[in-house]
Amino acid sequence: MGADSLKTRRFVSITVMAAAISVSLSGCFLLPEEPEIPALPLVTSHIEEDYKTEIVQKGDLELTADVTFSSVPLQEEELAFAVSGERYGGIYVQVGDRVKAGDLVAEMNNSAVNSGISAIDDQLSQLDIELDIAVSSLEVARQLKALTGRDISEYEKKVTELEDEIHILNLRRLELEQEKESRRLYASIDGTVTYTKTVNSGSSTIKNSAVVTIANREEYILSAFTEHFEAFAKGEKYTVTIGDVPYEAKAVEAAELGFEPESRDNKGTVEQKVYLVITDNDAVFENDSFRGEVHLVLDSRQDVMWLPSKAVVTIGGQPMVYYQDETGLRSAKAVETGLEADSGIEIISGLEAGDEVIVG
Repeated sequence: MGADSLKTRRFVSITVMAAAISVSLSGCFLLPEEPEIPALPLVTSHIEEDYKTEIVQKGDLELTADVTFSSVPLQEEELAFAVSGERYGGIYVQVGDRVKAGDLVAEMNNSAVNSGISAIDDQLSQLDIELDIAVSSLEVARQLKALTGRDISEYEKKVTELEDEIHILNLRRLELEQEKESRRLYASIDGTVTYTKTVNSGSSTIKNSAVVTIANREEYILSAFTEHFEAFAKGEKYTVTIGDVPYEAKAVEAAELGFEPESRDNKGTVEQKVYLVITDNDAVFENDSFRGEVHLVLDSRQDVMWLPSKAVVTIGGQPMVYYQDETGLRSAKAVETGLEADSGIEIISGLEAGDEVIVG
C-alpha cells in the first residue's frame, strides 16, 4: 500500500471521529443543560420603607425650662397646746380669717377654772362688804377712843384679817386666771389663718400638735429650689403664671426677706432656693397656699440649621448623622453641632438645609 493511500485513510478516520464527538456533545441526553446565570442586582435602599428620615430644617431654636414656685409666708406660726388629754373649749377662727396679734383663736375647756374664779369673785364681793363695815367700825372706835380711851385693837385686827383674806383670795384668783390663759391660744402676729384642727365635742388635746396656723403675708412671696438659679437676677422682672393668670414678679435675695440662703444637692445637681415677690398690685389670692410657674428662656438661636436631637448620634465623642450615600447604602457623616434646644439640635456644619438624614 502506498503512502498516499495511508494518509487518505487517516484523514477519513479523524473526520469521522470528530463528527461523532460533535454529535455526542450536542445531545441533551448525554450532558446536563448549563444553568443561566442571573444578572447582578443594583444596590438600592428604599428609605421610604426601611428607614425613618428627617430633613435638615432652618429656623429658630430655644432652650427653655419651667420652674415651679410655691407661696411662702413672710411670717408663720403654729399654735398648739402644751398638754394632752384636755377637752377643747372652742376654736374661734376659720381658714381664711384675718387676725391681729392678741386675738383669742382657741382654748381648752375652762368650765372648771371659770367656776373657781366665779366662786372666788362671790367671796370677794362678800368680803369687800364686810371690810367696808369693819373699816367704818374702826373709824368710829378711833373717835370713841379719843373720848374714852377704849381699846380698839379688836377692830384693827378684824380689818387686818379681812384684808389678808381678800389678798389671799386675789392671789388664788390670779392663779386661776393664769391657768385659764395657759389653756388659751392667742395670735402673736397679724395674718391670715391657713389651718385649723377639726375637733368635736369628744376631742382631746394632743401636746404640741398644731391647732391653728397663722401666716403673715405683707407681700406675696414665692420660692423654688432650682438648678437654674443663675437665671434669676436680683431685681429682674419675671412672669409667673398662677392658675391660668400671669402676674408680674421680681427676683429678690433671701436676705432681703430675712431668710437664710439655702442650697442642696439633688442627685448630683446643685440647686439653690430663689425668691420672687409679686409686684402686681391687683394680685389677690383667696387661698394663701398656691403655686406658680415661671417659663425661662435659657438660650436661643435665630435662623440656624437644625435637626431633631434623635437624628444625631455621638460616636467616640464626635457628633454623627446617618444618610444614604450614592450607592444606596447607609453611611455615617461627622457634623458640628451647637445648641441642643427643646425642639432639636443646631447643625453648624457638615450638612445643608434640605439634606435628608436617617434616624435610628
